[in-house]
Amino acid sequence: MSEEGAPEDLIYLAELEGLGDAHLVGAALENASIPFKVAANTASGFDVVIPRSWGMLYVARGHVDAAREILEEVRADQKMAHEAYDPEADVERPPESEFVAD
Repeated sequence: MSEEGAPEDLIYLAELEGLGDAHLVGAALENASIPFKVAANTASGFDVVIPRSWGMLYVARGHVDAAREILEEVRADQKMAHEAYDPEADVERPPESEFVAD
């Protein structure tokens, strides 16, 4: 959570898909100086039938609209990166090293 100043009322904004999602969204919110908290779902699977998500994102009440826009931008960037990834693409590999370990 961004810990700047006194804690504000936090409002649930979205479910997070994983730790990477939490870091990307959190960094973007910190850059925009929006107070937030990530609550990780620590359910083991034995105490709930189906965990809903990896975690949940809460943001300060007065920043919900701005945070929603940032979340949508980050997720759009993630989607574009995922769609652009082509595991079958020919990738030029660096030349083999002639280094030999002792």
